[in-house]
Amino acid sequence: MLTSPAAAALTRAPLAGRPRTHPPLRVVHPVVRWAFYLFVFSLPFEYPKRTIPWEVTTLTCAAFLLAALLQPRTSFARLPWAVRWFGVYLYVLLGAFVVDGGHYGDQVQKLFTLLLEAVLLLWAASNVLDYEDVARGALVSLGVASALRAAIQLAGIGTERIVEWTGGVRITALGQNENHAAMILSGGIIALLGLAYGRAHSTRWARALAWPVVGAIAIAIVQGGSRGGVLALGAGLLALTLGGASVATRLRNAAAVLVALGFLIWVSYQFVGTRNRFLQTAETGFMAGRERIYPTALRMVLEHPLTGWGPLTNMYELGNRLPEQHVPRRDTHNLALEVLTSTGLLGMVPFALGTWLCLRAAWRARRGVEGITPFALLIAVLVVNMSGNWIATPLLWLTFAYALASGRQPTVAT
Repeated sequence: MLTSPAAAALTRAPLAGRPRTHPPLRVVHPVVRWAFYLFVFSLPFEYPKRTIPWEVTTLTCAAFLLAALLQPRTSFARLPWAVRWFGVYLYVLLGAFVVDGGHYGDQVQKLFTLLLEAVLLLWAASNVLDYEDVARGALVSLGVASALRAAIQLAGIGTERIVEWTGGVRITALGQNENHAAMILSGGIIALLGLAYGRAHSTRWARALAWPVVGAIAIAIVQGGSRGGVLALGAGLLALTLGGASVATRLRNAAAVLVALGFLIWVSYQFVGTRNRFLQTAETGFMAGRERIYPTALRMVLEHPLTGWGPLTNMYELGNRLPEQHVPRRDTHNLALEVLTSTGLLGMVPFALGTWLCLRAAWRARRGVEGITPFALLIAVLVVNMSGNWIATPLLWLTFAYALASGRQPTVAT
């Protein structure tokens, strides 16, 4: 055995052509790890009818960020450029608030606090997700939590049935918004199928267990009648077909996705409320008011293209221009329009750059340990944000973090 210092150094160095071990040989502190898992698990259980001022996920995210301080050299080891660009966006948001005259200060303060927490989550989560076991545990947490949330709804616990004037009903649980619930449950399906088919290392038992759970979650999504949620899930499923190290693996993934898509379409047709909502959009172009919101928001962008109307002011201005809605403010129902109307091009540029960096990292990750899963999850979340504005939702920023971390993983040998 070689024992000289030079030989010892040689044995520690990476072999030629082999990627250096990444991340560094260190483990995530158990408190940090389980605080993170708790946060991910809490995502499907937001409770709008709460009596406390902050959402459950806001509190669990804060708990994770506090726990991350126990291990700062791991949790905040890197400051990705995407985080910096989103930080610039927050700066522009404050600037737009000042330029607008400081209207709706209390509401803007709450929004800014949520977005600041989201960017800090992106920073810390993108570092702890560097570790393959943590990333796998996060996917399991999201999948299990989504399954439990779906089971609650399917069992009729704490559910609400909203009668649709087109016929049928929309069903949701815990008082949640149907579109928001669909986004998170879609993320749970992508996480489960990613564990079974999307990552470089999967097991047969994961594939066997995924299908009945995925079916139950899909039924819960369709019960909610969210057209955007169903389409986003379909987009995420199609993105899963882009992964695979070999032709055989790609064909297997494609077959699995076709089965999942077929089941989703079949279930959507079985529920009268969901079927009628899709038919209504196809036949009349009606999109629950979005057909009026989008053109109005675009005109607002053209009127104030540089700095926008200011956060929250953009929603009140939109509400004033759509008086038939009988509400003081209206959401843009589109992530890009929200950024443009509130902060203009000055805010859109850094936000778009941060998003692009996350998308690029997710695409690069398809050849790494996490495979195509980060890209599929990010596609699903971004697609649902084309018919809704979930800029302050933790799942969006968690997905950004997963993409950034996965994009840094070494390529898996094929």
